[in-house]
Amino acid sequence: MNKFPKYKEPIMLNLGAADQVFKGFIGIDIVDNGKNMVWDVRKGLPFPDNSVDEVISSHFIEHLDEDEAQALFQEIYRVLKQGKETKHRLPYSEHPTALYMGHKSFWNVERVDAMTGNEGLKGFKVKEASHTANELFFTLIKNG
Repeated sequence: MNKFPKYKEPIMLNLGAADQVFKGFIGIDIVDNGKNMVWDVRKGLPFPDNSVDEVISSHFIEHLDEDEAQALFQEIYRVLKQGKETKHRLPYSEHPTALYMGHKSFWNVERVDAMTGNEGLKGFKVKEASHTANELFFTLIKNG
């Protein structure tokens, strides 16, 4: 069963929120664990074009396969307002935690750069892409 909140501006989304709560963000998860919205983001994002001010996720994107991740970033691009950001935190591909059960895609700085290049998601610009020994962090800006 889907659960949709009534929302007001600014619209900020936390995808795959699980038990994370961030003030001002609409927590979205496929499991009804008390989040604002119960929704499978693989079906798209149920928001109008150019209506969202920020999108974040933490340790979620790696649970999507290649095609699902690409489709999700296309949806993020569709709903994100011009000049706004999407920020993500996930396991760094060179760390053993990247290989945990349930992880379907593997991420590093080079992949983020390639994802937004000629063969990837045009219209996003990489603002930041860095990593520690175990985590990758990246921010994309919608600019096209």
